[in-house]
Amino acid sequence: MPQTIKDLAKGAILEMVRSVNAGTDRWKVLVVDTLTVKILSSACSLSDVTDEQVMIVESLEKTRQPMPDTDVLYFLQPTESSVDAMLMDFSGKPKYAGVHIFFTSRVADELISKMKRNAAFIGRVRALREVQLEFLAHESQAFLLNMPESFRDLYGSSPGAAPGTPPPHGMLNVAWENIALRLATTMITLNEFPTIRHMKGNQNSMSVATKVYDKLRDHKTQVPSWAPNSESPATLVIVDRSYDALAPLMHEYTYQAMVYDTLKQVLLNENDAVWSENRHLFISEAVEKVPA
Repeated sequence: MPQTIKDLAKGAILEMVRSVNAGTDRWKVLVVDTLTVKILSSACSLSDVTDEQVMIVESLEKTRQPMPDTDVLYFLQPTESSVDAMLMDFSGKPKYAGVHIFFTSRVADELISKMKRNAAFIGRVRALREVQLEFLAHESQAFLLNMPESFRDLYGSSPGAAPGTPPPHGMLNVAWENIALRLATTMITLNEFPTIRHMKGNQNSMSVATKVYDKLRDHKTQVPSWAPNSESPATLVIVDRSYDALAPLMHEYTYQAMVYDTLKQVLLNENDAVWSENRHLFISEAVEKVPA
């Protein structure tokens, strides 16, 4: 059976974890930031991770107890705030022994330089890798970019501007760049360099499509060993919300939607065979198949 996007994300995370102190019986600490904790939890259970000799999973943003004799695996988004918080762990007495860093996407040169300038930190670094994993594997056939602010950035007015005033180009460019980055890491995880289609004459979809292509082309140049699927490449279709303005206002009539509407607390996931098989069916079809 072909691997799903959830399988691929989980495999990438576990490969990352296993690579730290591989072939030894040494345990490690896993430190995540606000984005990577969501990436991790969307693809793996806690037991999946702790079974790989991870003694504890901790938040980068919270106060943590020093473990100076234990190696640490940082799984982080390559932002200045996350890098600064990581470096703070070594500003006084170092919190950890060896340091293994895995970033979700390409690291800016200035952040690499900042890490190199910290002598107390750089001497402990054992590995630094970019894993190209900046999306949430929400379901086996669905992923999220986790960008709730993108609608505001693409369509909202800038602060202080009159209502209806389009966002300045600089704000739009940042939004396009962030969306394209996350889509590109998704395609890389899927091992696809897709044919990219976009809405004709639409600035948002055209700009994101161009940036996704550029990022995939750059990745192929920087990582010559990357061999994306060439036999039957995927097609990535990028459209603006204006293409289907009614969809967000419509209510689905699937079994999944009904369960989420009517049950306050429920633990359902793809480990439940009945749920996986019937969740996307129309309600009237599902009630005939789901046991009472």
